[in-house]
Amino acid sequence: MEWKRVLHALPYIAILRGLIPENAIQIIGALQDAGFRAV
Repeated sequence: MEWKRVLHALPYIAILRGLIPENAIQIIGALQDAGFRAV
């Protein structure tokens, strides 16, 4: 994975502190829909 290519469109990384496993798929899916590629 080339970070420059991955972060080109949206140069942010989501850092999710306190995320519980039960909510992970839904929250990460929403972040991906918003354009995040690095979580």
